[in-house]
Amino acid sequence: MNALILRQVGLLLHIIGFTTAAGVTLVSYIASQRFLPLYAQDKEKGFAILHSVSRLPRVAWAGLLLLIFSGVLMISTSGGGYGQLQWFRIKMIIVLLIIAVSLFVKRRLDNRLHEQVLEDIAHGNKAQQIGTLARRIGYVQLCLLAFFLIIFVLIAFRFN
Repeated sequence: MNALILRQVGLLLHIIGFTTAAGVTLVSYIASQRFLPLYAQDKEKGFAILHSVSRLPRVAWAGLLLLIFSGVLMISTSGGGYGQLQWFRIKMIIVLLIIAVSLFVKRRLDNRLHEQVLEDIAHGNKAQQIGTLARRIGYVQLCLLAFFLIIFVLIAFRFN
């Protein structure tokens, strides 16, 4: 395959990975906003939403890995010229922020929320902590969505 076709395949995979990661983050945010009111009404239905949403980060990670792989493919086929551009450097910093926030903040909050919900279902008295954790997760998801939006703007309005 020649470099142009590889770069086009890389771009297609890059768009798919970006859309997957950002889309899953949006769906996760919408579901988390639905979780708290539903959990207050019926704990079992709220837990069902929490349990089904808990599988979404795997899909988002697959999108991020595809995004990174396709980015490396595009850089290698273009001779590394993107690394000199300012918008690309900013984009890479934001991608690293997305990975760090997802790994170290969101994952920990998700695990704590899951534990609190299980404990609340078994023993009760955790509604306030669950509400606080659910709101924090919502803020983190909004932050991640803002990062994805910034990347989208950087890609659309490339500057040197």
